[in-house]
Amino acid sequence: QTGNSDWYNRALLKSPLSRAHEDDGDWGVIRVSELEHFFANPIWSAKNNMEENQGKGLQGNIYATATVLKGLDITARGSVDYSTRFRSEFKAGVPSGYGWEGSTVNYVNKDYRHTMHWTADFLANYETNIGGDHNIKAMLGYSSEESSSETLMGSVTGTPNNEIRYLDAGDPSSMINGNGYSDWAFTSLFGRINYNFKNKYLFAGTIRRDGTSRLSEDNRYGVFPSASVAWRVTEESFMDNLTIIDDLKVRASVGTLGNVLSLPYYATSISLSNRDASLDQNGVAGYTLASAVNPDLKWESAVKKNLGFDLATLNSRLYVNANFFIEDTYDLLFTDPIPISTGLSGAPRINAGQVKNTGFELEAGFREKRGDWSYDFSLNFNNVKNEVVDLEGRDLRTSGLVEGMPVNSFFGYKADGIIYDEADLDIYKEGSFTNKAVGDVKLLDIDGYDENGELTGQADGKVDAADRTMIGDRYPKFTYGGIATVGYKGWSLQLQLQGVHGVDINYLGDGAYTLMTLMSSWARNEDVRVLDRYHADKNPMGGMPRLDKNSSGNNRAFSEFWLADASYLRINNLNINYTIPSEITSKIGIGQTGLYFSIQNAYTFTKYDGPEVDTRADALTGIPQPRTYTFGIKASF
Repeated sequence: QTGNSDWYNRALLKSPLSRAHEDDGDWGVIRVSELEHFFANPIWSAKNNMEENQGKGLQGNIYATATVLKGLDITARGSVDYSTRFRSEFKAGVPSGYGWEGSTVNYVNKDYRHTMHWTADFLANYETNIGGDHNIKAMLGYSSEESSSETLMGSVTGTPNNEIRYLDAGDPSSMINGNGYSDWAFTSLFGRINYNFKNKYLFAGTIRRDGTSRLSEDNRYGVFPSASVAWRVTEESFMDNLTIIDDLKVRASVGTLGNVLSLPYYATSISLSNRDASLDQNGVAGYTLASAVNPDLKWESAVKKNLGFDLATLNSRLYVNANFFIEDTYDLLFTDPIPISTGLSGAPRINAGQVKNTGFELEAGFREKRGDWSYDFSLNFNNVKNEVVDLEGRDLRTSGLVEGMPVNSFFGYKADGIIYDEADLDIYKEGSFTNKAVGDVKLLDIDGYDENGELTGQADGKVDAADRTMIGDRYPKFTYGGIATVGYKGWSLQLQLQGVHGVDINYLGDGAYTLMTLMSSWARNEDVRVLDRYHADKNPMGGMPRLDKNSSGNNRAFSEFWLADASYLRINNLNINYTIPSEITSKIGIGQTGLYFSIQNAYTFTKYDGPEVDTRADALTGIPQPRTYTFGIKASF
């Protein structure tokens, strides 16, 4: 069961000049709306408004395996997941006399959803050995999956009072109801074969034919093969005298995977939306095509090539696993912008282009036990370069897609801090920012248009849309982590680390709770960073833009000013354990007993000054990740 966090957000936003209660205990009255704003008291709202989400469900699975012939097993298995969700929402009518905004008429909304999801798998597994050296495993399978969901909702206004919260008690003329249905299905036919010779040479091959209801009948199915080989070098006779190496395996693989999950359930089906029209000077209900549809969509496919090795040495105390991979994604599924003049509100999905991911993954560790001491250290490092290779001639800069750049790159203006000198305003006399003033974000002129509307790559003496470009790093340069465990007799200490380096975060955000919205709209609580805003007398070198209720300087225009380094190193977990010696616990008639203490989300090292470096939660109202302290006792009897 879950509730609504909106009142928590409202409480954070409420101006500290507002009263929660009057001296007589009544709810606080708005006296000066310019300083307090007039939205309803969030404490009253939390007590009188309600949103509940209740979920129930039933899950089950069954399977059976039969041996048909020697080495041949047939397995059938199925699962069912049935779930329901009931949502009830009530918004109380705002009482008069307090100066609060909002309707005095209450509102009730209820909706119900039930979902049925089932899967069925049929597998045939065969295993045999030929001549003692040749080991063969084969599998053939069929899988089917389907999900369907139906929703029913109703809403009404004007129940007799805020205590009555049922649809039948509201104004019948305000009644609105709705009913919806959706479903999808997926099938797959697949096979796999594994072969190894003396556990020295290994091969695996897989092929699958997947089908989805999200695509039209002509393109519904896709075939995706993969293969891998491995050579366990330490099984070769020439390695017999090289005792320092305990295990060495070299491996390579290539495979294709399909993807359609980014598509809506009915991406290739034409749908109509109801629209009112005028006929003989009367309003009539009608239906129209609201979104453009591409019935020729097909599977997006990714071809991944991998080369790596696994090494263990020093009696397996030291181990290293390394992988290098190249992944090319073809026929990407994305939305292709269309002109507003088409009259359609939704753009079609298309297959186009190519994206490449090139990466390196490394894991290394050392473990040893020496007397009463034990050590186990492991480190991991990952580096992935993402690049748009081909867009087939499309200009999708505004969508963050440019050949040679990462997918969904930040797109905006170059910036150079805050304007402190009036001489810097000359560049804004023309263009899109003619109202710029000292204290506004300083945007740079880096490009311009020629007479044909094409970008020249040369500054043209003004700042406008031509100066937008790719800015910042949405993807980290690398990620890393580690686990260190040290034990001494009954004691053990474990430290888990996680790090990200070279990634930017957009802290401007969108919506009503964003930093610039707070700085340029009605009175309310502010992000603490607003204290560093520019002021000609009190803070002439402020690091944030000036406070401007009219936003005349258009400081909300997205630029690299609003990007911050989101690199961090976090102590994810710190665990201390102690096992009480058995000679002590046995005297009081209990078995193994231990004490433990842990801290989750212990500390984060970062230069980012927002509340959470690795979340998109709003800086002011986002709920930070908790730091959790746990102490416990484990005992057996």
